[in-house]
Amino acid sequence: MKYIFCLLLVFVVSSAAFAQKQQSLYLGAGFGFDHGGLGAKAEFQPTKYIGLFGGLGYNFANVGANGGIIFNILPDKRVTPVLTAMYGYNAVVKVEYLDGNDYAVYNGLTIGGGVDIKLGRHLDRHKLNVNLLVPFRNPDFFRDYNYIRENGEIKQEILPVAISFGWSFNVFSK
Repeated sequence: MKYIFCLLLVFVVSSAAFAQKQQSLYLGAGFGFDHGGLGAKAEFQPTKYIGLFGGLGYNFANVGANGGIIFNILPDKRVTPVLTAMYGYNAVVKVEYLDGNDYAVYNGLTIGGGVDIKLGRHLDRHKLNVNLLVPFRNPDFFRDYNYIRENGEIKQEILPVAISFGWSFNVFSK
C-alpha cells in the first residue's frame, strides 16, 4: 500500500510539474528533521503551491535523512505559511555502557507547520524557513525508551515537538 501511495504521489506531482510554467529548485543548510539533523535540504517546487524535499545531515548519532512534501499556502507573499509532511528519522536514543556508547535511530512520520520568509528585493532568490514539527514515533522507539527508563537512567526526556530552521537559495527557476 505504501508503494502504491508513493507511485500515485509521483504521478500527480509529475503531471502538475509539466503543466506549470513556474518551477524552482532551492538548496540550503539548517537544522531540524527536514535537514536530517544538522545538514542540507534540497526542495523542488514543481508548482508554486507544492514543494518536494529531501534532507541529509548528522543527527549527533548517525546520518539522518528525511523526505517529504511542503504545501505553500500563500506563495506570492513575503511571509508564506507552509504545511509540511515527511518520513524519515525522528528519534535517537543514546545508551551509555561501561565500554562505550551505542545509538539507535528511529524513523517515522512527522508533520508540522511554519513560515518561509523571503528575503531581498526579488521574492524568489533567498528564504528562511522556520517550522514547528510533531513527530509520530514508531512503537519500537517507545518500547526501547520505556525499557531504558525502567532499567536505567534517562538523561534527557523526549519532547513532543521539534523546531526546524534553515536558509536556502534558489539555484534554478523556470
